[in-house]
Amino acid sequence: FLGDPTDRHVVDTRGGTYTLANVDLLSKSHSMFLGGLATPVITTPGGATLARLHTITPADYTVPSQTIHDALSLYDGSGTIDHMDALGAMMTSLKLSVSPKGNVKATGEYDYKTLDTSASSVSPVYASSPYVYRDTDVTTTLGGVAICQRGIDLTIPTGIKVDNDRVC
Repeated sequence: FLGDPTDRHVVDTRGGTYTLANVDLLSKSHSMFLGGLATPVITTPGGATLARLHTITPADYTVPSQTIHDALSLYDGSGTIDHMDALGAMMTSLKLSVSPKGNVKATGEYDYKTLDTSASSVSPVYASSPYVYRDTDVTTTLGGVAICQRGIDLTIPTGIKVDNDRVC
C-alpha cells in the first residue's frame, strides 16, 4: 500500500533541554531563579535592614518542577511572536560565574517533560529597583581568609535522573 507522505508525519512534543543563560543576578527576585534547586527560605540577618539571607537546601528527590514560558519571534520575518511553555522543567545544574569588571551571572540548565506549543501570551512582572550584583560585590574566602580570584565559575549539579525513556 502507498500512502500520502503527509500522512506519515506525527508531531511528538517530547521533552528536551532548555537553558536560561547568563542571567544577571539581581538583588531582588533572584530566588525565583535559584528556586530551581529547592524552595528558598528568605530571612533578614540579625541587625540588618536591607540585607536578606537566601537559604537553599536541596534534598534527595525534591527538585521542584517548574514551567518556563518563552516568546519566540518567527523566522519568517512577519514579526509574529509564538508562545510556548516548557512543562515539567527541572533544573539539572546551576552555574554561577563572575569575571573582573563583570556582573555576577547565573545559568540554569533544565530538562523538561513536554512542550505546550499553544501557550498564551503572559504579562511579565519585574522587581522594582533591583540592583545588579557586580564583581565588586563578591568576596571569596578560603578557611575564613579573603583571597583574590581572576574569575569564579561554580557549577552545582542537581543529580536528577533524566534518562528514563523506555519503550513500554
